[in-house]
Amino acid sequence: KLLGAFIQKHPSSPISGYKFEEFAGDEDIDPTVVKPVYNILSDDIKKMPIVEDVMQRVTIAEKTAIGMEAIDFTQTDTSGNNISLSSYKGKYVLIDFWAGWCMPCREENPMLIKLYNEYHDKGFTIISVSLDGEREEWTKAITKDKMTWANVSDLKIFDNGVSKQYGITSIPQNILISPDGKIIAKNLRVAALEKQLFQILK
Repeated sequence: KLLGAFIQKHPSSPISGYKFEEFAGDEDIDPTVVKPVYNILSDDIKKMPIVEDVMQRVTIAEKTAIGMEAIDFTQTDTSGNNISLSSYKGKYVLIDFWAGWCMPCREENPMLIKLYNEYHDKGFTIISVSLDGEREEWTKAITKDKMTWANVSDLKIFDNGVSKQYGITSIPQNILISPDGKIIAKNLRVAALEKQLFQILK
């Protein structure tokens, strides 16, 4: 609130441009909060790269909001085969953003396996998008954690094409897609995911 008030009082100040990034926040950027403040900024401040970056994130947040059509993507699995989100239409799909080096991600994998085994025959599946940079680290983690579903990566860490499409800036994160391809939930911890799957697939 204080940052928003400062920006409104000083819409032409370069300081407001830097404060605008802080105001927008890192995770779960809310376009309905950010855009009205952006509209107050002077044209010169709107052209600051830091402000333009924030608005790019706002655009992504709008495209990936709950209720929106999930953005299709294609990446390769560990064998070099192309895997596309659109080929899973008709199923509930969890897009799981993780990496072999991410310990919180690895700690959730046993529960994900449990849910996958429990609900896979009822129409649930997972596509894990890895933000690894080393193929060996990625494939070792998949084998060790016994992740039997689709695993894809372009091995570009946080420059991963899918993570950029969906505005992912930290992991673990996930997005749950309905059979008709709509985003129905985001960033579910395993307990919340289990509850959701129980409600829709019991």
